[in-house]
Amino acid sequence: MNGTGDFYDPIAPAYDPPTIVTGEEEIAEDVRFYRALAREIDGPTLEVGVGTGRIYLELLADGIDIDGIDVSSAMIDQLREYAASCDLDPSVWVDDLLTFAPEREYDLVYAPEEILNFFPSMADQRTALERVHDALAPDGRFATNMGVPQFETIAENDGRTLEQHIEADSGHYRIERTAHLEDEIEQLARIEREVYCDGELVGERETMMSLISKRQCELLFELAGFSDWQVYGGFERDPLSSSDQEMVWVVEA
Repeated sequence: MNGTGDFYDPIAPAYDPPTIVTGEEEIAEDVRFYRALAREIDGPTLEVGVGTGRIYLELLADGIDIDGIDVSSAMIDQLREYAASCDLDPSVWVDDLLTFAPEREYDLVYAPEEILNFFPSMADQRTALERVHDALAPDGRFATNMGVPQFETIAENDGRTLEQHIEADSGHYRIERTAHLEDEIEQLARIEREVYCDGELVGERETMMSLISKRQCELLFELAGFSDWQVYGGFERDPLSSSDQEMVWVVEA
């Protein structure tokens, strides 16, 4: 079983370049959401799981004082390449949230794209959120998003391989992703990924992901020391009323 950083390393050259690099005008709704939160504060922001900078670089280009961490060194290297192409100077480094020791306090910490699901145990999820809480200034905020577990869909897709094709400067990528419901009792899925570039296998990885419910999130926030939270059904802050919606959380320290 690989760590999360190893899992993402092979797809770094093809992973979600930010619109500031591609020149596209349409900004994704999660980018708009996290940018709006960062604009509401006066102090620094931290992104956990910056990847190749799809969200981070948009906020940096907007003049926001923002740091970023990720467990994948290849993702961080790709982010720096994107930043250099836009004359941006990112403050990012390889770090693990479980052992993260911040050197300053943040008014906002956000963890996009189901980051918490990559911690397979509740103990690690709680520790990760405690590290976030420790990093926040008094009255700071934490934000994150994740899907609502849909067990019928999970069962239907168990063992099914999905393909994604991406054109990048380094070649044509075919990414094959297979999810297995590893443990129904513990609510764990095993994700396998094979990455091909121009037909050649360049990476083969697997990792565990945890299915996290709304109630589990609320329990974890309370155990980690947060005082209040709000969950929305999507980035437009609609009420959460359907399992088809994304859970978007805004949490108060």
